[in-house]
Amino acid sequence: MKSEDQILELLAEVLRRQDKTQETLQEMNKRLGNVETRLGNVEENQVAHQQILRTMALGQQKHQRELEGIMDILDSVARMQRDTNRRLDRLEHPGDFA
Repeated sequence: MKSEDQILELLAEVLRRQDKTQETLQEMNKRLGNVETRLGNVEENQVAHQQILRTMALGQQKHQRELEGIMDILDSVARMQRDTNRRLDRLEHPGDFA
């Protein structure tokens, strides 16, 4: 009878360990699911950030082209101002340019 009790105790211990192992596996699966969800969120955020960066780059290119256009206009205005100043100098001091 004693050996039967020992066998039953061993079987009970095996079952407890299996239950514990099963609980551990379930907890690990839950954690893994959480990690996968977080990774999915990170990936979505990365895609969103890449789209934002592309939009910002396009905006920067547009502003750069606008700035270059403004600089061209300013260069042209500066040339016209220099030409006007030279003409005024010639009108005010004709002897200096003879």
